[in-house]
Amino acid sequence: MENEVHERVKDFLFGGNACFTLLQEGTGCKESVSVRYRIVQSKDNKNMYFVYTNPIGEKELKYHGYIFKGSFKKAKNLKFNPALYNEKAVIALQWLLVKGDNLPRIVHVLHDGKCSRCGRKLKDVESLRCGLGPECRKKVGRV
Repeated sequence: MENEVHERVKDFLFGGNACFTLLQEGTGCKESVSVRYRIVQSKDNKNMYFVYTNPIGEKELKYHGYIFKGSFKKAKNLKFNPALYNEKAVIALQWLLVKGDNLPRIVHVLHDGKCSRCGRKLKDVESLRCGLGPECRKKVGRV
């Protein structure tokens, strides 16, 4: 699949400004499921990442909570109707955090063609495979 993160999924997710779609292909009687996310590192705490995803029935990304030391915490004050809170999207993200690089073949992490750390357009094959540009891979200690 084009723009799929094939390796170092957690490095991509915690790049600092990751925008991606989590896609689970349909199997048997189940339909494909696609959820859009944005994970942004806090400027005040390098161990905290804010999570934005689609509320139920909405297209615009909204704040749903944060990840602190690898664990997701639900937002206390939502700026949209709490009935639209996308619990399934949060559960899928938690599952992705646990699985990391060991995803089944029917699950895909699709980036938007930009580095998850600096936001520059990705051009080389290795960068497209992991969602991080060459300079940013060096900065996160992965070359």
